[in-house]
Amino acid sequence: MIKEKVNERGYKMKTVISKTFCLILALCLALSFAGCGNSAADAQEAKTALTAFMDAVVNLDMNEAAKYVDDPAVIDNLGLGDISGLALDTAIQQNPEMAQYKEKLVPIVNKAIEKAKEVCSYEIIAEEKDSSGFVYTISLTMPNDSTAAEDQLKKSMEEYTTQDGIMKLMGELLSSGKITMSSSQDEIMNATFDVLSVKIMDAIDNITFETKTEEMKVTVSKTDDKWLVNTAEMNK
Repeated sequence: MIKEKVNERGYKMKTVISKTFCLILALCLALSFAGCGNSAADAQEAKTALTAFMDAVVNLDMNEAAKYVDDPAVIDNLGLGDISGLALDTAIQQNPEMAQYKEKLVPIVNKAIEKAKEVCSYEIIAEEKDSSGFVYTISLTMPNDSTAAEDQLKKSMEEYTTQDGIMKLMGELLSSGKITMSSSQDEIMNATFDVLSVKIMDAIDNITFETKTEEMKVTVSKTDDKWLVNTAEMNK
């Protein structure tokens, strides 16, 4: 009888220990998965912020990129918020006589920017966690130098910059009725610019930008419960 009671108690104790162990194991696993879940969520949120920032950069939209950095003023200080406007102002500064055709230049500048965007890309090639957040290694490809593209554009427009080319263009404008022998200089210039604008935009479609690819480090940290790109490196 005593032996049976000992065995019974031993069995019950073994069952209790076994169930307790299983419960502890289940709790440990639950805590482990909860920890992994938070870490995974942080990693995903950080990468989402980085991707949004880099998407804006390769789209040459620095106003959008500023939404994903810890200090938007750093982006603003670069003066690249309006790429189109900056390019247009630069073109006019270099050729002041073109100021009167500013509105006509807008679609040409925008076309060139869209063409440049075609060669802009990035790839996240490494990711690591550190005390400040997540550090990403980015391979960024952007236009290198516009000189080659400008040379291609000039070459494609050569026939319209020679004396014979200009006379041919005037003949086409006269025969089409876009200008007449009594047209003013401004009317002739506007008609000429309209025709050349179309030809320039067609030529832009066929130019090739030289590119450069560089690796860069980007740190994404949590600021005010939001994952943002760290701009500290931009200040250096």
